[in-house]
Amino acid sequence: MEKEPRTRAIVDSLVHRTVFTPIREGSAVAETLARLGQAIALGLLRPGDQFPRETKLARSLGISVVTLRGALAILREAGLVETRRGRAGGTFVSRRLPRTPSVGRPSLPPEEDLRDFADYRSVVEGGAAAFAAERATDEQITYLEELVERMDETDDFPQWIEADTLFHLILADASQSQRLVTEVADLRSRVYEVSALWDLNPVSTMRLSNHDHRSILRAGLWPSGSDCSWVSPTTGPASRRGGAPSRCRRAGRPPEGFAQAVVRVVAGRPVGRLTRPAGKR
Repeated sequence: MEKEPRTRAIVDSLVHRTVFTPIREGSAVAETLARLGQAIALGLLRPGDQFPRETKLARSLGISVVTLRGALAILREAGLVETRRGRAGGTFVSRRLPRTPSVGRPSLPPEEDLRDFADYRSVVEGGAAAFAAERATDEQITYLEELVERMDETDDFPQWIEADTLFHLILADASQSQRLVTEVADLRSRVYEVSALWDLNPVSTMRLSNHDHRSILRAGLWPSGSDCSWVSPTTGPASRRGGAPSRCRRAGRPPEGFAQAVVRVVAGRPVGRLTRPAGKR
């Protein structure tokens, strides 16, 4: 009974530090629209979740209430949010989201752009994961393990996508770098958009990705019950409760460079192996 409130608290903390933060650049309405729409698409804001009151949310985003209302009106028209009246009213994520959000749907980019994106993603997510190996908390480690188990057990693709997104965002959050968390959130949104344009086989996608997630854990994110020697390069042996180590050494197996291992996994398969779906240019 305690697991859901505990894990939801981790997600809520992530939302408040990645979604409900000041808009940085560009058109305030467009950026607000993109920020909130992205959070809904990634599953950070789930059906039925309530947004903060308009004045509080506008203050968190660093925009005017008028600007916020303009963005919410567009999201409402797209079917992503709904407004309820009365004492318990407010703005909520729609309980029935459209299968294909109509806000900002892109076209499939050229193959060279996809390859460049994969390179950038490998550096950003791999770097964030390397820091996570040194800085993750016990709760974050446990939650990552729970997400991997959840992805292994489900055959529901939308539920799997939500867990997959949270896995990568919690991994980034464990780096304790706000800038890296923001970058990874942007990357995951782009991954979501591009993946939606490919004719992916859900079963094979889940199977291959689940293998990759476990590879990340084996590379250094400390699966439960493993025989590990917790060693810090600066302070020597360290207890798990006192702070996560930079290496996890298994009996009978030499330690592997964590950053290099994660970069290999996070980078994914070469874009050249993909076949552009028929009719999509």
